[in-house]
Amino acid sequence: MRVLISHYSFQTVGGAERVGLLMASRLADYPEVSSVTIVTRNKPGQKQLYQVLGKEYSKSIDFIELPAKQNWGGMLINVGRFHRDVHTMASRYDLCVSTYNEQDFGKPAIQYVHHPLFASRSLLSKYQIIGSINIADKHPIFEWVFNRILRRISGASDRSWLENITLTNSHFMKSVLEEAGYKKISVVYPGLIDDELHSVGDITKKRQICAIGRISPDKYTLELLSHFESLHQKFPDYKLIVCGLAENDSYLAEVEQRIKEKDLPVELKLNVGRAELIQILQESVYYINPKPFEHFGIATVEAMMCGTIPLLHKSGGSIELAVDDVQLFEDTATLVENFRSLEDNNALRSTIISKGQNRKDEFNLRAFYTGLDTALKNYLGTTWVK
Repeated sequence: MRVLISHYSFQTVGGAERVGLLMASRLADYPEVSSVTIVTRNKPGQKQLYQVLGKEYSKSIDFIELPAKQNWGGMLINVGRFHRDVHTMASRYDLCVSTYNEQDFGKPAIQYVHHPLFASRSLLSKYQIIGSINIADKHPIFEWVFNRILRRISGASDRSWLENITLTNSHFMKSVLEEAGYKKISVVYPGLIDDELHSVGDITKKRQICAIGRISPDKYTLELLSHFESLHQKFPDYKLIVCGLAENDSYLAEVEQRIKEKDLPVELKLNVGRAELIQILQESVYYINPKPFEHFGIATVEAMMCGTIPLLHKSGGSIELAVDDVQLFEDTATLVENFRSLEDNNALRSTIISKGQNRKDEFNLRAFYTGLDTALKNYLGTTWVK
């Protein structure tokens, strides 16, 4: 059996890219599979593969790189062109899998949807999956025209992807997909592969809060600084460490200027290595993610496994990762109030840490592979068990 996996780009390797690589590695291990090919705009380097997969890395994964012919048209249009290219290749493969949202392969397939691409603009803006509101988000006729153009560019049939077996990363995103009309949906949490995340017994916690993710508007970095400014006024002995990539120089400059103007004890760590990132997680008392309607949050799970207490926006997939309501906030005032409750109650902090680490079986590779195996069984009508 020849397997084709489509994933738009590995230029930045985050949670979605980890899922794609892990699915490829799992499929490559099956005796029924003769080859696994990933088609992408930008393939990952060998170093990235080893960093992401570790012992799960399989050299039997092949890559086909399809660079974009033009850079004009915006991200969504370029993704649509990529879908059309993949659609033309699909007939040569026995099993087709998309790990970058939905895909019309011209035949039944499996898709891992982190957030829907072809759902209505109004639905996507409702859950802040798209960041801007424009005329297409407000008027049905313009939305209909926009979607028809996108489907024409991508070569997609009319809503055919709704019939694919769909995996997604949280119960929140499952509800969004159901609202959009998707069928055959299963929640398969992204799998953790770092055994060292659980080894935190000898680590000394420091008075620090950490945040992980791109330094960009869609990750709410400036809002994070505003939250921390209020926390710093009440708890001046805490510092904030922000680990991530900076893809927008002007936004990074704005973040650096805010830190300087407010004289905040904030350290930006760009392109931090995996070992150092884990150490920062293990040494931090709290992890914070202010993003509304987060789809899942693999870094949140990593923090939990490191014995670090996540503080999360009360929306989206973050709600199902919290083990106590005191971890959730809707605004800065609530965050400060909850932070004080945690600081004043050692027993509460210990309980949250223990409950979080006890959930490791929900997020390990075995659970992830079991979800993938079940999808394959449903698709192929056979039992795939290693």
